[in-house]
Amino acid sequence: MMTGSLPSGTDVVRDRQWHLDYLRVASAHQLALGEGVTIALVDSGVDAKHPDLRGNVVAGTVTAPNQAGDGRIDTSGHGTAMAGIIVGHGHGDGAGVLGMAPRAKVLPIRVSFELSTDGDRSGIAHAIDYAVDHDAAIINLSVATQPSEVVREAVGRAVSADIVVIAGIGNESGGLFISALATYPGVLAVGAVDRSGRRAPVSLTGPEVALAAPGVEIETTGLNGTYGYGTGTSEATAIVSGAAAEVVHRLTATATDAGPPGRDEEYGFGILNLVDALTKDVPPLGGSSTTPAAPKTSQATRTPNTGSGIPRGVLVAVVLLFLLAAAGTWTSLRRRAGN
Repeated sequence: MMTGSLPSGTDVVRDRQWHLDYLRVASAHQLALGEGVTIALVDSGVDAKHPDLRGNVVAGTVTAPNQAGDGRIDTSGHGTAMAGIIVGHGHGDGAGVLGMAPRAKVLPIRVSFELSTDGDRSGIAHAIDYAVDHDAAIINLSVATQPSEVVREAVGRAVSADIVVIAGIGNESGGLFISALATYPGVLAVGAVDRSGRRAPVSLTGPEVALAAPGVEIETTGLNGTYGYGTGTSEATAIVSGAAAEVVHRLTATATDAGPPGRDEEYGFGILNLVDALTKDVPPLGGSSTTPAAPKTSQATRTPNTGSGIPRGVLVAVVLLFLLAAAGTWTSLRRRAGN
């Protein structure tokens, strides 16, 4: 939940984003910035006019009953906060919020958490289906729900469509129940850690947890151009979604070209090259004053199709787990060296 508030234009915001240094985001941004990746944000909408989000929020929709819109108006600030963590690009020279994937796009879907009047569909199920239909690569579910068969089925359709579905495990303040979204097959469930790397007291535990990420006092964007910070698995989930956007780009940028040169309908960006995705130096494009440089799409040598047959969503999750595990090993070795 967002707490605190800073006025628009405050330059101390970037310094308060402690998770950037913790996760070595500056180094990660030398490799990928999420360009070309769309993350569906199933939440309260997004204040697309915030200076740190302008241009990174595409038109979405509203699935709440008896409401309309394209999702680019926020009713509570929660969705705007998540958007800043994922795709914030700051403003000026190093001011404002920097997101995990500042060249990615957010597709905002404002939801209702209650069953709609027909009794057989929920706002979240509609939102997930909308994300699938609009080619989202990742679905961020920083919301907590009770079990729902229609939502489970919608999640299944998203996973079958090779979309990476990421959900928070839930907060103790939310009633001591694990969010049902985090329990569905194929969902990457996220817990929260504090500045020391220990489990955040607010973060629930359970066998469903697949990853943990910073989730305590995470500085981000607020309504009407302001800033604030939030604590919970919502923030941790948004961080992982942003990281996944970087991995998605690396998977496509390092793919081995097949079929007609460049992207095509048969092979997409090409055939998965897992080693290159993990190791290749992806050169940046020209930078700008507000956003770091973005990497190029690979022009790898064309080779015959060997057909991996592995869904993209599974591959992204595997690569993301590998990269974060490697980062964890590096941190562990550094701590040992310091003892």
